[in-house]
Amino acid sequence: MQITLSAIDTILVQEDIEGLIEAGAPRDEYQDEAAQIAASLGMLDPENFSEDNILAIVSLVWLKSFDLSEADMALRLAAFRRVTQAIAGLKP
Repeated sequence: MQITLSAIDTILVQEDIEGLIEAGAPRDEYQDEAAQIAASLGMLDPENFSEDNILAIVSLVWLKSFDLSEADMALRLAAFRRVTQAIAGLKP
């Protein structure tokens, strides 16, 4: 699987970091975040495509989108890492 908006959206929906899909939100709930992540990843040079950089992008997008506190972000770190690893496993 390649890094596409659709692939990233699928990863975000499966992880459902905020529990919104489970609570009944539409399947496209994380589409905006997926688009922002995909756009940011698309600007990375191949040598900068690392899990650390992916994690930073995912975290920053989430922080902006959901207006979370530092404590809230810390609670989501394990989920951010799972999303990062799934994205890193895609073919650039």
